[in-house]
Amino acid sequence: MAKFEITLGPKGQIDIPKEFRDELNLNSNSKIRLYIENERIIIEPVKFEDEFQDMVMYCLKRDNKSINEDTIKEYEIRVQNSIERIFAEAREEVARGEYITLEQLEKEINEEKKKVRAGWVEAFAKIKADGKSNDEILECLDTHLIDE
Repeated sequence: MAKFEITLGPKGQIDIPKEFRDELNLNSNSKIRLYIENERIIIEPVKFEDEFQDMVMYCLKRDNKSINEDTIKEYEIRVQNSIERIFAEAREEVARGEYITLEQLEKEINEEKKKVRAGWVEAFAKIKADGKSNDEILECLDTHLIDE
């Protein structure tokens, strides 16, 4: 495994070496997660599965549903069905010639993701307004996310 020594920038930024970015298929728009584990800083790509779980948790919070295995499964199915509808609609639009490039489709999907993220921020603000700390919010979400 390659190892690099890097220097923190003036605002604490780091540059991830190209070799690592290439291996993990990261680019300037990639989302990454950063956390501390056993006195080490861990940087890992955010995967589709992570964003999928985020969407499910957002929907549960938005709808004021209790967080339990049954409601998480119900909402996972709802989100999955929504994603499948988006792709079906996209296929139909491509067949009608409404999309010229994949980039146009990607732009539309990214706009939808921004709306979901904005809702997530709103949901967290609401939870925080109820007096919960960031740690309590994260602990609550971590406790109830299902790893498959």
